[in-house]
Amino acid sequence: MTQLEQLNERLNRYQKILTFGKWTSCIAHEIRNSLLPIRSAIQILKNRMESLLRDPKVGELMGVLETESERLNRFLNELSERKSLDDGDTQGTRLFEALEETIFLVQNRLKEKRIRLEVSESSLIKVPLSKDQLKQIFLNLFFNSVDAFEQVKRIKGKLIRIEIRTLFSNRLVEIRFQDNGMGIPKKLLDSIFDPFFTTKEKGTGLGLYNIQKDLLRVGGDISVNSVEGKGTTFILKLPVVEEKEGCL
Repeated sequence: MTQLEQLNERLNRYQKILTFGKWTSCIAHEIRNSLLPIRSAIQILKNRMESLLRDPKVGELMGVLETESERLNRFLNELSERKSLDDGDTQGTRLFEALEETIFLVQNRLKEKRIRLEVSESSLIKVPLSKDQLKQIFLNLFFNSVDAFEQVKRIKGKLIRIEIRTLFSNRLVEIRFQDNGMGIPKKLLDSIFDPFFTTKEKGTGLGLYNIQKDLLRVGGDISVNSVEGKGTTFILKLPVVEEKEGCL
């Protein structure tokens, strides 16, 4: 593609996001109605389970329930606010810190599905997204990969690999999220980032769309390489937040 074609393609994606933003407030309202009793139930359980919460494992799991329900509520608030594509977290978030917290949430599921995880060396890089946004991005990618293994007959050899590297003198960070699952049919690749597009029976079609929206908002981007039957690689690019010496 020429540079002009790339700019036009990017502009079209911006336009889709702006148009779809008009729908999100209604969606957020409906989900929040279901989330409220869940959050209330968690608080009641915490108050009535003081003796059980002394068990470190029980306390840890209850903390996950509370933290993740709060994160979902903040995500819904963000949807309903209809933020512009220029909004981001100017202070930045440690990329690898958010990834580690996400891995903690999915590690049992990966073990259950016999999926091996490989992650490149840790990095102290900061990116202009909140920790909630980063965790949601990684969760969506993990869930997609797990689903991609559902139709793979082999039991062993399932692998998710995450590679993080900097580009252009540390001004840009690239995250490669790769699995050797079933892959995506070539005819679907142009549609996977569209809102509500899904091939899953119970999918919403919003996961990849939201990832694209969050990345474009702060000057990043996402692309995909996939070969049906061999696997898929999502390539995420984000600007790096510079840390000035002497500043907090």
